[in-house]
Amino acid sequence: MKKLLLTISVTLFTLNVQAQFGENATWHFNYTEYGYFGHKKIEHVGDTNILGMQWLKFEVTGSRAIYTGPSTYSVSRGLTFDPIFIATRNDSVFRLGVDTALLLYDLNADIGDSWEFALPDTSFGCTSPSKATVVAKGVENIAGANVRYIDVRFPMDTVSYPNGPYYQIVSPHYLSERIYLDFGALFYHGLFAPSPNTCDGTSFQLNMYDLRCFQNDTISFNRTNYPCATTIGLNETEEQKVSIYPNPTHGIITIEFPSPTNFDTEVRVVNIHGQLVMRTAIPQTDELHIEIEETGVYFIHITSDQGRIDIVEKVVVAH
Repeated sequence: MKKLLLTISVTLFTLNVQAQFGENATWHFNYTEYGYFGHKKIEHVGDTNILGMQWLKFEVTGSRAIYTGPSTYSVSRGLTFDPIFIATRNDSVFRLGVDTALLLYDLNADIGDSWEFALPDTSFGCTSPSKATVVAKGVENIAGANVRYIDVRFPMDTVSYPNGPYYQIVSPHYLSERIYLDFGALFYHGLFAPSPNTCDGTSFQLNMYDLRCFQNDTISFNRTNYPCATTIGLNETEEQKVSIYPNPTHGIITIEFPSPTNFDTEVRVVNIHGQLVMRTAIPQTDELHIEIEETGVYFIHITSDQGRIDIVEKVVVAH
């Protein structure tokens, strides 16, 4: 039987004796956020009672940088951000909203099952519910660790802005399309929360969080070749040497190195929904041209096999 779990306000749950999502866990993310980029560490530091529920409290610390010129930026270190609160009951993972508990994941869902993970939005002609439906389940090897996952799909509305390019806008606050039962997603637009809702016609600066490292009592991995707690999360020397242009673009994007690299590099293109659009491994080169056919907002991820480059750049395609 298919099931639909609604986003609800929660006052009390019965505690199950089981390992909770995020218990004794630490995440490290590279991020771009409101013009900044950098590194964030999310660490379980204790429990607290809110709304009659027991929540895991996560301390968020890190560093950020902001560009001060075409190839220079200033760095702020040792920063503290707002904490994150997560609770797990019967394999349902909740995040703390404003005076309410909001369902994030149903980790016990089978193929065909659905859950609603954000409040409905019918403004600006958008009618799709904020619902995730499981379309596949499996096991993936990540940095030597076998982890279970569920793949989800979402309904979608589109909005055409009169004074700008045409965008496919997701009214139901998209989650990542692949959710790992141990740690969530590899990519987030909002940490442990859906991406911002733009169905009311407003614009926003889309954030992007790319998972570098995770560990808890049973699993530990590093998706890079450099330490998890690197100060800024990006190699500053190599970062300054890479140019991605034009932006906005009509579809053709150039990635330029000032001289041929002496290491292999991978380029991934991820769309606004967190879906992988393109992946290509490039050998030693000084310039790469890629084409994106559909309009929208994308993220260009550039990584090297030696961990010397780790870049996330947002680009807008407007034909």
